Amino acid sequence: MRWRLGLLLPVVPIALLPAPAQAADWSINSFESQIAIAADGSLKVTEDIEVTFAGPHHGIYRDIPVVYEYDEKNNRVLQINVDSVRGPGRYSTSRKGADEEIKIGDPDRTLTGRQSYLITYTVRGAFNGFPDHDELYWNVTGNQWGVPIGAAAATVLVPSGSLQRQTCYQGPNGSTEPCTADVSGDSASFRATHALDPGEGLTVVAALNKGAVPAPVPILERKPRTLPEYFEINPATLLGFWLVLAAGFGLFGWYWWLHARDREYTTAYYTQHDLNAPDELTPIFQHRPVIPEFEPPDGLRPAQLGLVLDESADTKDVTATIIDLAARGYVTITEVAGSGIFARANYRLKKGAVSDQTQLLPYERTIYDGLFKTGDEVLLSALRGTFKPVLDDAEGQLYMDAMRRKWFTHHPMWTRVGWLVLGIATMVVGAVLTFLLGALLGAGLVGLAIVLIGVIVTIMFRSMPQKTAAGHDVLVRTLGFRMYMTAAEKYQQQFAEREKIFTAYLPFAIVFGCVDRWAHAFRDIDVAAATAGWYVGAQGLNALAFSSNLQNFNSTVASSITYSPASSGSSGFSGGGGGGFGGGGGGSW
Repeated sequence: MRWRLGLLLPVVPIALLPAPAQAADWSINSFESQIAIAADGSLKVTEDIEVTFAGPHHGIYRDIPVVYEYDEKNNRVLQINVDSVRGPGRYSTSRKGADEEIKIGDPDRTLTGRQSYLITYTVRGAFNGFPDHDELYWNVTGNQWGVPIGAAAATVLVPSGSLQRQTCYQGPNGSTEPCTADVSGDSASFRATHALDPGEGLTVVAALNKGAVPAPVPILERKPRTLPEYFEINPATLLGFWLVLAAGFGLFGWYWWLHARDREYTTAYYTQHDLNAPDELTPIFQHRPVIPEFEPPDGLRPAQLGLVLDESADTKDVTATIIDLAARGYVTITEVAGSGIFARANYRLKKGAVSDQTQLLPYERTIYDGLFKTGDEVLLSALRGTFKPVLDDAEGQLYMDAMRRKWFTHHPMWTRVGWLVLGIATMVVGAVLTFLLGALLGAGLVGLAIVLIGVIVTIMFRSMPQKTAAGHDVLVRTLGFRMYMTAAEKYQQQFAEREKIFTAYLPFAIVFGCVDRWAHAFRDIDVAAATAGWYVGAQGLNALAFSSNLQNFNSTVASSITYSPASSGSSGFSGGGGGGFGGGGGGSW
């Protein structure tokens, strides 16, 4: 083992060395630039780039930086306009991050050998101002080329008599290695003293007398805001936030005050069917006292009282209707024991002895016909996936029943849907405005106020239906009937036929959610005798056990009838190479 490890040890360091980079199959022979400074301070830059392609290439691309960090909130930008490009193939320009890219070549044609490219572009915003001079600090070649540059040179043409001093650097970013500089009249020529390796460049600096060009003013562009900066806190944003919030809540509160509060009759006693009796909005803190009622108000059915209570026609109301139809003799319910340890009980529904449907309300007929559309009896489990359309029709008819009785000023379901849609739409608009105002002005707080308004509307949408005085009166009396049923043990001595009361009011206990309390109040009665006409259990039950079975029936009904099948700048004189404006680099493609 020691002998084998001895053989491996010299190999391990060699294996860990990085592999040599693959040599590029092209190079830049020369990069010559002429920078002409105009009297208005703009630059006319001409770049003559000679390259050699050892293998097939389409052309080259030139990346020129145009965005530079200025301060915490702003970037400094150069305005570049490409005037002309000469070389094999066509060219296109595009922004690539902080660079302006000039791409030259033809995607349908490849080139080899020596090629020449001449690029001319105009630059504005490149001068830096100082107390005693104005300065051009320009990276001629850029330091981002991935191939060597055989020769690099630049000529700077200045307005007559304006050149004050000049210098240049060569090498990587930050290098202070000087290059060759020569001044002749109103031009300064610069040349690298050796070939530039990948990542190296040529940078020139030219100082002009004050007044030779207009006083330099940086072209600034605000940096994209960070998320905290979207929500600037200042007097303007705070004022906008509170004004929008107050206006939104004020409008919503005004509408709720006038159009969502229930109406009530101005006197406690009136002719019940006089829908034109004087009424008014219900007060906020003073409500008409609830007095126990010992029978359903106006002989209304369980689903109707359920709709008045929560202003919604739902599955619970339909479940109570099935029990009510059974208690009235239209349906019989037989418990069918399930097979297996974890199997749930099933139920067989069969048409009862009473068949006169003229006494049924439209929604009751729809439920009855939906249960037995395939025959005189049906297993509850067989309704799974087929009863949902019937359920929807029955709930719609229950709403229409309430509207015919003028219990609501507007259709409660569509009122809720409308306000829910408005709330969600307000949140979406608020979110969009939060982003836009935050990104553009830092005033995201104003948009956030709109989002909060949408949240409140979305939370409150269920409370927006308004009952008429007639509907509110039914609600108060329904609350009185519920008061009796939830405290039935206290009042049960008032009824002689307790078994009959237990059965008749059982569907209302489902709507009121007090089945267990109702059963407890009648725990000593003979449930089998009381329900003999419509319910057949697996075994003899007392009232408490029956209530448990009834809850199980409710759960089974709900899961069966609701299920739907799945649908199929700094100075250059104290800087170094790679600094200033210009620069960038490029590559081949």
